[in-house]
Amino acid sequence: LAHCNGTAALLAAFHALDLQPGDEVLVPSATHWASVVPMLWVGALPVFCEGEPERLGLDPEDAERKITSRTRALVVTHLWGLPAKMTELLDLARRHKLRVVEDASHASGAIWRGRPCGTLGDVGIFSLQSGKLAPAGEGGMLLTRHEELYRRAVCLGDVVRILELP
Repeated sequence: LAHCNGTAALLAAFHALDLQPGDEVLVPSATHWASVVPMLWVGALPVFCEGEPERLGLDPEDAERKITSRTRALVVTHLWGLPAKMTELLDLARRHKLRVVEDASHASGAIWRGRPCGTLGDVGIFSLQSGKLAPAGEGGMLLTRHEELYRRAVCLGDVVRILELP
């Protein structure tokens, strides 16, 4: 699903996940502001987690320590083309019934265990801003395998589609 930029795609992802005011989202402390600010627009609260030194991604152990009854999702940022520890993070999400948003803006073409970054979680986001690996001047993309999430993301930007939701 195309967007005007990666930030707008992240907003659509948080909307699609139906995050509500007060819901907590685990985020890496080393990330761009755009991975966090859109969740504030839907009322969700970022819970900052440490990065792990090997791959520079969200530390699965620190993330698990910070899960509460209000935690609904986690944002994985693949920095500088290095995939985060997705095996551990996806296992953590499965065990705690959390949704996973991948900010893969710096990881176009990166692969984790044979699968492209941005296709591993519930939603993948790419920025096409001029400084990214796949630049288009500006723009963003939202990827998901889940039709319901796709439909909710579309509804955020298309007022006519709102009427089509069940």
